Amino acid sequence: MGGRVSEEFQAITKLGEDIILYNEEKNVGINKEVLDFEDKETFIDRLQGLSLEDMKEYNSVELGNNFELGTKYSEAMGLTYQDENGQSKPYYMGCYGIGLGRIIATTIENNIIIKNDRVKGFAIPENIAPYKVQIIYSDENKEKAFELYNKLQDNGVNAIIDDRENLNMGNRINDVYALGTPYMLVMGKKFEDGKYELETSKTGEKEVYTLDELINLPIPYTKAKWNSNAFNGTFYSCERLKNITFALNDGVPYTVTWKSQVIDLSSYVGYANYKSHILNYNSGITADKEVTDDASYQLLKNDPDWFATKREYSRYNHDSAVRTINSLPDTSAYLATAGGTNTIKFEGKAGASTDGGAINTLTEEEIAVAAAKGWTVTLV
Repeated sequence: MGGRVSEEFQAITKLGEDIILYNEEKNVGINKEVLDFEDKETFIDRLQGLSLEDMKEYNSVELGNNFELGTKYSEAMGLTYQDENGQSKPYYMGCYGIGLGRIIATTIENNIIIKNDRVKGFAIPENIAPYKVQIIYSDENKEKAFELYNKLQDNGVNAIIDDRENLNMGNRINDVYALGTPYMLVMGKKFEDGKYELETSKTGEKEVYTLDELINLPIPYTKAKWNSNAFNGTFYSCERLKNITFALNDGVPYTVTWKSQVIDLSSYVGYANYKSHILNYNSGITADKEVTDDASYQLLKNDPDWFATKREYSRYNHDSAVRTINSLPDTSAYLATAGGTNTIKFEGKAGASTDGGAINTLTEEEIAVAAAKGWTVTLV
């Protein structure tokens, strides 16, 4: 399509037709087909120091892609713009594709619910599900069910209520698995007023809440119990990142049921491993935006496009870490009963020469904020 710079967004699945080499720890992968290219070394060089021996082979499906087209097509079409100096220049182009059908199929295939060796249905991950909760009720609880539905809607929780009169409750419960709704709330003959039993469709796990507790649960993204690391490799090589903050509930961190989480911000977060990572993958950012010393930092620090390849000039620094810590979800109550730990890792010397300062200057009081919410702060 023009140019050799492209990225594929792959999902690992046994049903996938692509074969990728992937390193889970670093969250880095490569399509095995490029090893047949004459310039395969160009692609291997992008593995951030990993060798092919560090990678494991997986089947996968390509859900999307993007291509850096450069100026090939804009020059051919005579498509130009005027820069700040009035000079005519060709547009720098890129394109992307999203396989919506593949995303839906892969989501279903990887979230099948099997019971007694038979497929019962599926459960869509809650972060992409159109409805988070499906309410099933018996006739005598119809009024209370609609009251709950309206409360959830008013509090920003997308819910669906099954008010079909031609189906019994068993059939309507089965349809929860046919629709893939992540949670269900059944208000049948055993329903006790004021006690709402929320069931996780995929696992069958049930918990009882009062109405006030239920409407204040951050169901859209934090209800699920996370007992294995959901953040694995998420932030590796976020090389121009300046801030990471979690959503707040009216300014207050959410209370969540998480353990064994490791948020690793210690590997090339805020500064680049190689200059080419910035110049090749960030259209419009040029080499003159690089901070290399104190003079260039003072000159460029207010420019949104500045970047660095030196750890001491990391955009993510002490002040950034404080903002992240202050927004961390509160896991302390869950850990008190479930056991386990949660960890957030920082690169201690990052940002030492910036106005925000080095992360290893975090004070005991700043670290205590994380500890009070069940998080251990580690500096590496």
